Amino acid sequence: MSSTKKSRGLEPHSIERDEAGMRRLFLVGCPRSGTTLLQSLLATHSQVISFPESHFYNTMTTSRFGLRQLGLASPRIRAKFSGFLKLIGYPDMQCYVPYFAISRRQYSRAFITVLDAVARQQNKQVWLEKTPRHLHYIDDISAFVPECKFIHLVRRGEDVVASLYDVVNRHPDRWPSIPAGDMASCIDRCVDRWIQSVRLSQRYVGKPNHAMVGYEHLVEAPDEVVKGLCEFIGIPFEAQMLEQYSDRAATLVLPFETWKASVTQAIESGDERKFDRLFDEAQRHYISNRVAHIDLAALVARA
Repeated sequence: MSSTKKSRGLEPHSIERDEAGMRRLFLVGCPRSGTTLLQSLLATHSQVISFPESHFYNTMTTSRFGLRQLGLASPRIRAKFSGFLKLIGYPDMQCYVPYFAISRRQYSRAFITVLDAVARQQNKQVWLEKTPRHLHYIDDISAFVPECKFIHLVRRGEDVVASLYDVVNRHPDRWPSIPAGDMASCIDRCVDRWIQSVRLSQRYVGKPNHAMVGYEHLVEAPDEVVKGLCEFIGIPFEAQMLEQYSDRAATLVLPFETWKASVTQAIESGDERKFDRLFDEAQRHYISNRVAHIDLAALVARA
């Protein structure tokens, strides 16, 4: 998105019920589950705008329990908010970053106001925010963002663990939450992350504003999955979503996110081979046993 775009017409508005009927979507899931691919497919729609990962809600939420219970925002959020505006090409919207705000609700309101305003300026009816880690903040987001919807992407445990393990060891500086080095410990942390993420998604199965998508189904039948999501969002399916998604992906992946390079290629699942290549037989057996008790097929089927 070009940084030359101006903020004409981006007046503040109430987010309690957007008069323009803005549809607000959050795409969440365990990292390395294919969320960038799904984001690219949806963002190719003529009525959808999306952005690089904002990490807004996880940055905004302080780790200090007392402050969190009081609804106070982390002091780090101002810099993150300002950086996000520059990243999406709207540095002139710094006036939307609340100068005296202290609460998470105040900052969230400003963030949603910005996304609504940018979408309206681009004549879009839908905006899609994709930060996988926002899976952990669904309850806050639901409280702060009226009538929003969530799309959960879940993927086979062995494949996610292999992909996570690979990227953590290739880019340890970008993934400090899963320490690289000790192989056994790293494997356990990757498995734990997948299990925790899927269990979080399970809490929202059957809720009308939540859609569950299986990555394997997306790979096998992308047209069927994308059409179903268009119905969930409330927009008509467009064939270009399956034909031009790789072009859109290039605008959503940041230069340092080299681990997402495959999103511009043909839709396929290649991490089964990575699982076999990275781990020996004993490690594969250990990982498979740990993830076996979660039935992803049932999770998606009940959605």
